[in-house]
Amino acid sequence: MDKSTAAFVCVLLMGVVFSGATGGERDKVVIEEGFIANSFSPFAHAPTIVETRKSQRLVVAWFGGSREGENDVSIWVNHKDKDSSTWSKPYELDDGDGRPCWNAILVQPSKGPLLAYYKIGGSVPDWQGYVRTSEDEGLNWSARLQLPESSADVHKKTHGRFLGPTKNKPLELPNGSLLCGSSTEEGNWRVHMELAGPGDYVNKFELLGQLDGEAIQPTFIVHSHDYRMIQTICRHHTPGAVARPLTAKSYDMGRTWERLSNLKLDGVSPSGLDAITMTNLNSDKKRWHVLAYAKGDDQQRLAVAVSSDGDNWNEVLPELEYIGEHSEMEYPSLIQSQDRLVHLVLAWGHSSKIKHLILDPWVLTGERREGLITADVNGDGVANFLDFAMVLETISGPAN
Repeated sequence: MDKSTAAFVCVLLMGVVFSGATGGERDKVVIEEGFIANSFSPFAHAPTIVETRKSQRLVVAWFGGSREGENDVSIWVNHKDKDSSTWSKPYELDDGDGRPCWNAILVQPSKGPLLAYYKIGGSVPDWQGYVRTSEDEGLNWSARLQLPESSADVHKKTHGRFLGPTKNKPLELPNGSLLCGSSTEEGNWRVHMELAGPGDYVNKFELLGQLDGEAIQPTFIVHSHDYRMIQTICRHHTPGAVARPLTAKSYDMGRTWERLSNLKLDGVSPSGLDAITMTNLNSDKKRWHVLAYAKGDDQQRLAVAVSSDGDNWNEVLPELEYIGEHSEMEYPSLIQSQDRLVHLVLAWGHSSKIKHLILDPWVLTGERREGLITADVNGDGVANFLDFAMVLETISGPAN
């Protein structure tokens, strides 16, 4: 091959994006990061994030005030439009009429308005479930709406009403209904599933029953295209100790579940976690599941693990967030946006701030970007002009 042909080959290579890192390297995984609620209030906790369906606006909500459980704790919201570099000023969604607010969960169904589920009550056992809806992607919201009544025994602990999702997003099923992972903490910790919709996610709720085992705050990953096989991962019931999260699988879209058992992942704190199943990056046959969680008994680190089967997990980022002792990093919330990037929000630094990070899913999983080739010829972890020069020298000989 002559040098002109070789140069042409190099030009083609230069037009290709290369996949170098295989996860575990924070600076390569994190595309963007910054604070949403920065010195906004003394306490800001349990954030949730969603991307709106039409404009791809990012909307984040959390509960904040002077301290968890105080009467001045409200639900707060802000947003960032697509391609904008700044977040809006936080605004109050609900003040609880002088009662503490808790655990907002934002949901954007494939049809219908944006939803904000949340709780109001003096303490966790006193929670009652509410929802507000937005027809303009989070700019304006409906009045507070209480979730419907229920005569089921599990709802005797929630004032005879459905509670809705406890911390993490519902899973939208193929028929448009929302599988809501709910839980109660009065006495033993117990997980139960509620089904909202389809169509009406305020008044149309169905109880699917409790899971066998002690856990709270379930999240979901998906194992089959038809959503018949799904998996829940839950916060374990071992207060003040490090233990494995609990997990169970369902083979009928969440109506019945196996008994909760230990997930094969060590060092997870007894604090909030969240998981997602990413849409296929390169293959219709491979799924990637991502789990974010507080690590260690002091919750000072936020970690991320990935799995292709939901059973075996690789902790690729043991310290996605860590700033030193006595600074808890916890209660993450995950989504994958329409551009396939992963967004994560968390309660940062003892719930003093809300932080937002954007993660590269290809680097996180070690996958090659679709239609691209790897050309890290010299093995230094990146593909650059040194590699192109080596390719040129190999196929055309050293320069005179």
